Amino acid sequence: MSSTQISDDLWQHQDPTAARLSRRARRWLWLSALAALIVVFALPAAMHAGAFEPQVRATDDGWNGAFISPAGVSDFATSGGKVSSYVLGTLTIRNTGSSTVRVLDITVAGNGFRFDHAAVGASGSGLTLSAGSFPRTVTPRGTADFTLYFHITDCHAVSADPQLATIRVDSWRGIQTARVALPTVRHLQGGWTVTSPADPQGISSVRYLADAVCGIGMDPG
Repeated sequence: MSSTQISDDLWQHQDPTAARLSRRARRWLWLSALAALIVVFALPAAMHAGAFEPQVRATDDGWNGAFISPAGVSDFATSGGKVSSYVLGTLTIRNTGSSTVRVLDITVAGNGFRFDHAAVGASGSGLTLSAGSFPRTVTPRGTADFTLYFHITDCHAVSADPQLATIRVDSWRGIQTARVALPTVRHLQGGWTVTSPADPQGISSVRYLADAVCGIGMDPG
């Protein structure tokens, strides 16, 4: 059995730095590790802040509610109108993000009513019922009006608490859903005003429509 021996002269000519990474390679690895750490710590914070959630919110710019007659004519949803259990209410949303979104559809669920459909555009008392169809594109910082149609089935069962609409949107994030608050209103003599959900006399706009259908708390004049 034989063995090969390496002379001391050969060892002395070996480059001790030959297996080391270059300065550029070490810098690249260091920057890559730093970037990975930033992602690890920043991603949860961004998710917690809602950066990847649909950036749509309801506005308090106004509200309109109306009865819809069998002939399809709308009338103010206040006492003295041509009362119908088929009603509509408006909703305005704002795109608070920095990219365009497309609103694909809107639904509302709750007790005491059957949600019929949503349409693009604002229709209401004294207006023609000509709202359009989805989708609706909303640019950054822009707003869009929608009309929601309901059949009130049990006036007293409709909650007075703030209610939410489910909005399906499409953006660079993909198709997602957002929950936005429907307007909160307060009864006034012969009408209503938009108010804050924290207002102790405020009620959901759907409950206002239900009250109007059944004449609950409405001024008779």
